[in-house]
Amino acid sequence: SRVSLGYREEWDKYNRGFGPAEIDWERLVGMNADDACEILAELRPDFSIVPVHEDAAVTEDYRLDRIRVYYDDDGLVSKIPVV
Repeated sequence: SRVSLGYREEWDKYNRGFGPAEIDWERLVGMNADDACEILAELRPDFSIVPVHEDAAVTEDYRLDRIRVYYDDDGLVSKIPVV
């Protein structure tokens, strides 16, 4: 796995016993966006994980099979991922 070991261990410890729908996605804020996308892809392989720069224009369509992960200029998740 490419996920930074510290983040992965912390994530696994904090979320042990929770199903994907119960995960506290707030904890992804401030994490490296690539790591966050990888974690979400593992938790929800049925979703398309889409990294998006926080200043980028996006379509306004609503899709229940997509999670957008917004990141800042430093490559860190800048807000809670959304479906």
